[in-house]
Amino acid sequence: MKAPNQLSFLPDDYLERKAQRRTNAICATLFLVVMVMIGTAFTFTERSMRAVERDHADVERQYTEAARRIQQVQQMQDKQRTMAIQAELKDFQVQVQAPRSLAGLPPQVWNDGLAQFTAAGRSGVVFPSRVIQTSGASRDWRAPVEYTSVPPRENAT
Repeated sequence: MKAPNQLSFLPDDYLERKAQRRTNAICATLFLVVMVMIGTAFTFTERSMRAVERDHADVERQYTEAARRIQQVQQMQDKQRTMAIQAELKDFQVQVQAPRSLAGLPPQVWNDGLAQFTAAGRSGVVFPSRVIQTSGASRDWRAPVEYTSVPPRENAT
């Protein structure tokens, strides 16, 4: 008996074993609760991690798709620029094409024609920097042609 005002007819060793069993049961229950909480936290973390990885894969796929589309647009713009330059060159060739009798004229005449062409509003076009004569056997098609860019004109409007 631990307190004088408590009367008990049960033996002290029985009461101590009963308290020990109660303590063991409470500790076992707390241990199980903690283990269940740890397992639940692990499961929740794994699920959320899988969801994050899935979202990351979706975003990565979207970025890859967007990069592919951007590359296609850039390629199309490059093709469009090339075609525009080729069209301007063809247009220039058609407009500046001289009769065969003028083929032997000095390059100054050709340069004046080119200056008039650019003054007429054609800008941003690439032209050959030298004129290849259209008649005669001395023409060498393998000779490299240098190209010069004509800067865009400032409009005074």
